[in-house]
Amino acid sequence: MIDEIEKIVSEVAASEVMPRRPHPAEARDFVEPWRDEVVTEADIAAEAAIAPRLKALRDIPVVGEEAAKQDPALLGLAAGTDPFWLVDPIDGTAAFAAGREEFGVMVALVEGGETVLATIHVPLARRTTTAERGAGAFEDGRRLRTRDEPAASEDLAGTIYAGFFDAGVKGQLAAAAARLGCRAIEPSYAAALEYPAVARGDKDFVLYGRLRPWDHAPGCLIVTEAGGVAALTADSAAYRPSVGFGPMLVAGTAPNWHVLSRSIRAAGAERARPAPPGSQARRPA
Repeated sequence: MIDEIEKIVSEVAASEVMPRRPHPAEARDFVEPWRDEVVTEADIAAEAAIAPRLKALRDIPVVGEEAAKQDPALLGLAAGTDPFWLVDPIDGTAAFAAGREEFGVMVALVEGGETVLATIHVPLARRTTTAERGAGAFEDGRRLRTRDEPAASEDLAGTIYAGFFDAGVKGQLAAAAARLGCRAIEPSYAAALEYPAVARGDKDFVLYGRLRPWDHAPGCLIVTEAGGVAALTADSAAYRPSVGFGPMLVAGTAPNWHVLSRSIRAAGAERARPAPPGSQARRPA
């Protein structure tokens, strides 16, 4: 089935997303995604094209990002055990609308409350990353394995997405990173790029606050199937699509995950408190 899903996302990206990519004169200014929930014609068209093709593969509910905005009750499926499809028609819509390259199309299959299949397609990179629970993660046919050896804390490099945390938690996270001496890598603002980067070993870690299932279910499976860890810092519980807020730490190795999560807990930032609506959160710490 994974081959069929890969075909669906790549074909829909080619037919519905790329033709609608704005020309430079049409592109809007880029804003951090948490400050502006951007929706484009391409998001709507891509989701409308993907959903029936997934249901033809397996006739179960489809929870798409755009459909869930119209009917928030769809998110209730993530709290249960019935199977459903997850669709993020364009992950990184703010970048897409700004004419940037950091966007992708993501699909996952959830069964029994856990992600069992995942596909991430990044059209401009011509790169497709897939995973099946228990069968590994692959990118363009090549098996992915995260770095085998843990790195010294001062050698760790990654991104903290602090925009959905309140000011107190953001300060605590910044203090934790400074204490470890971690190097900050500029965010891509797209989970479609961040998770494969960890699975490939291009980044050591990413930390998230808000956990919408279509953003994180595909990538978490890819990272864990590549040998990494995606878990909540508060109690080390593995990520599940039913979880709405973190902090959730994604790391390429278990030792690195534990080093980083201990520092986060020591800083007192182990519980996420979402920033209030309209807050002026700007860049990751």
